[in-house]
Amino acid sequence: MSNIMILLRHSGEWTSDNEYKDYAIDGIIIKDYVSYDEVVGEIMTQLGIDDTDKKIEIRYIVEGNSTPMEIRNDMGVRLYVELKKFNREFRLYPLCINISYSVEKNGAIMNFNSSDDSVSVLSSEAVVQSNLMDMKNYI
Repeated sequence: MSNIMILLRHSGEWTSDNEYKDYAIDGIIIKDYVSYDEVVGEIMTQLGIDDTDKKIEIRYIVEGNSTPMEIRNDMGVRLYVELKKFNREFRLYPLCINISYSVEKNGAIMNFNSSDDSVSVLSSEAVVQSNLMDMKNYI
């Protein structure tokens, strides 16, 4: 087994042109046979991210492809590792990390995404009930 150095870009945002801008950088070293969960753990540890309420999304850009590749599972990690084995230069194929977190409020679970400042409601039943109650107060 050998080690692979990976450049991390984080705390940035994706543009409409699928470019990752205004980011900070860091790095990790992984073994060439590593699981998705191990990669996520290494990234979260290195970036000081608390995994109790936060999640990360991992993407990278392949030259000649305008759409970023997302690493979602062990197969995605294996593909990325094989790519890095043939192109070991540190600056090539950096991982772009987006951080999202969930907050529960009044029975609704809301997800906040740092890369595009979006907010989505993951559990809307309480929100719908709350909105109905608010409407009754106005009638």
